[in-house]
Amino acid sequence: VITHGYQSEFNSGNLPFWVDGMAEAIANRWFGGTHTIPIYVMKIKEVSGEVIAEAPVKNNSAPDIKVAGGAILKVNWADLSCLTAFCSSPKTSTRRIADAIFKKLEEMSDPWLQIPIHLIGHSRGASVNSSLAHKLGENGIWVDHFTSLDPQPLTSIVNDIDQTLTVINDWEVKIYENVLF
Repeated sequence: VITHGYQSEFNSGNLPFWVDGMAEAIANRWFGGTHTIPIYVMKIKEVSGEVIAEAPVKNNSAPDIKVAGGAILKVNWADLSCLTAFCSSPKTSTRRIADAIFKKLEEMSDPWLQIPIHLIGHSRGASVNSSLAHKLGENGIWVDHFTSLDPQPLTSIVNDIDQTLTVINDWEVKIYENVLF
């Protein structure tokens, strides 16, 4: 599971370019190429105040997760990660994102929560993944690897225009007992 961090209003809705590169590098290094391991994108959005995760969409020609026995999942929460007033849904806590991811994975169950899980998160994405690891642990699910890249959970943000303070309360980045490495 690869989770990006903050995206500006100028990149809103789009995965950062490095996420695609990382997914392809993992596929090439560990699975013999993108033709052997499926790469999915899970879009996170807000609908009527509720954060929801859409079912993952496969974006390569590899067999599906059941045939391949594993998958790479890119989480796209760009619309909700932006922190300015110009974004469609600014100031969403990383815990709400993790809860939506877990709920969707739990709905799909087989085999998403039965294969080894490696969480990779950058910046606020590390906070999303830390919350997700905690939620998985609460449900008796092990995380094989947890990788945080420059973790930057937020507690608050100051509006540049009127200097008002908004509390964000991102999840603290830490390793839980259900994480093996």
